[in-house]
Amino acid sequence: MYKYSILVLINLFLTLWAYSDVDLKSSDLPIIIINTNEQEISDSSKIVAHMGIIYNPYSKRNYIDDRYNHYNGFISMNIRGTTSATFPKKQYRIETIQADSSNYNVSLLGMPKENDWILHAPYSDKSLIRNVITYSLANDMGYYAPRTRFCELILNGQYQGIYVLMEVIKRDRNRVDIAEIEPNINEGLELTGGYLLKIDRPEEGSFHWYTNQAKLPVECVYPKTEDINNEQKEYIKNYIQSFEDALYSPLANDTINGFHQYIDMQSFADFFIINELAKNVDAYRLSTFFHKNRDDIDPRLKMGPVWDFNIAYGNVDYNDGFLSEGFIAENAPWWDQMLSDSVFNNVLQDRWVHFRKNELLKKSIDMRIDSIVAIVNEASERNFDKWDVIGEDLWPNYFVGDSYSAEIEYLSEWFDKRISWIDSSLLGENSERLPIEEVRYRYYPIPLGNTLKFEVKLDRSCLVNLAMYDYTGKPIATLIDNIPYEAGNYNNEWDLTWLNFAGSRICIVVLHVDGEFISTEKLICH
Repeated sequence: MYKYSILVLINLFLTLWAYSDVDLKSSDLPIIIINTNEQEISDSSKIVAHMGIIYNPYSKRNYIDDRYNHYNGFISMNIRGTTSATFPKKQYRIETIQADSSNYNVSLLGMPKENDWILHAPYSDKSLIRNVITYSLANDMGYYAPRTRFCELILNGQYQGIYVLMEVIKRDRNRVDIAEIEPNINEGLELTGGYLLKIDRPEEGSFHWYTNQAKLPVECVYPKTEDINNEQKEYIKNYIQSFEDALYSPLANDTINGFHQYIDMQSFADFFIINELAKNVDAYRLSTFFHKNRDDIDPRLKMGPVWDFNIAYGNVDYNDGFLSEGFIAENAPWWDQMLSDSVFNNVLQDRWVHFRKNELLKKSIDMRIDSIVAIVNEASERNFDKWDVIGEDLWPNYFVGDSYSAEIEYLSEWFDKRISWIDSSLLGENSERLPIEEVRYRYYPIPLGNTLKFEVKLDRSCLVNLAMYDYTGKPIATLIDNIPYEAGNYNNEWDLTWLNFAGSRICIVVLHVDGEFISTEKLICH
């Protein structure tokens, strides 16, 4: 223990000594400082390093000469990723450990206690936010997705820019909350779950297999390869194969004997929505997680958590990923089959309409983007001073903006186009089920004379209702009585000389569109 205390002091001294080389004095983001004692970080074996975190949530300012007030201890770490490992800005997988190298479960930056973490490095994603916005959206849609916290990283005295500290996808009551299964379980109810799986390039030495019909590589994430026994392997392989066999059978769309019995249809639909909203070119074939709980909890397969959206939202120049049109799923095994099923399509439409009224309103997306950008705005200047990539064509960029704001504007506009395309493609003639996105209106003159003029701009076809009340709330007149309007600009005018305001010169007009309340306006008359 004494040896490790000396190492902590040496690490702290070396880090402080190197501050003169770091273009960072303070930040509104947490500051993570890692020192490897001159050990090289590899993508294979892990090394032991020291990590300190400076995080002052109440003062909201963090200085590099502050003490390590949030974490001050050891980690093991290595480089993570496949393609991303070739970028100069590296991603790291870290584990918080005790002095004796045992796991140390700890809460970092307000996230639930664990020992497995990722320092994600946005690089070719020059918006810096594609992963964060997706996980945030999935959380608000009712699903677990990795929690994230922006930070700035100093590694061996050198500033590394903006990173995202995030959770590793794993079975945990605070992460993928499925039943724990012990290595000695080989029969009965406990054998049925839980299992955490993914479709991806299999890791060498892992327990994985290829499905018979679609030839998809399925890897078991939990239980781990070293823990899962033969009976468990056979059970989960057979379950997945039974689902796939039903999906590709002549009775696939039979609601009793088909594939429906094996899956949670809503989770599959929502997974489709998140990935297709992003037009994630890796969706369904890479980084695709799904899980099965124990039968007495829920016997069906569920999709998720969602993962890896760096090259989504138009940030890719291949497979038509830059186009706001087209569904990735139409050419994806399993999903191409499900899209031919009327029940699945009905669930898909219902879920899309549900989210379009809340999380996927265009103004909600704009607010989400703005709020996340506000978190990184100050630090983004330092990040791009370190990594001078603005205006550079990096793999696999399709759009190359000449400023950070241009990158954000492209992302926002791409979102808008993508949502509009999915509206028309997924719903077609049922588009009237969507919420009205934009109603711009004004009443004039103010104060009113003998006329009331009303201008309104609508972004789609809808029913308009405009009613007038006196100051007591008593109805005076219905000016527009649920009349169908096409998308466009309208000017209306009414003669008010016949109205009796009962001594008050105040009237109230209430606007509804498609039965939804839009506004109440108090108007004063001469």
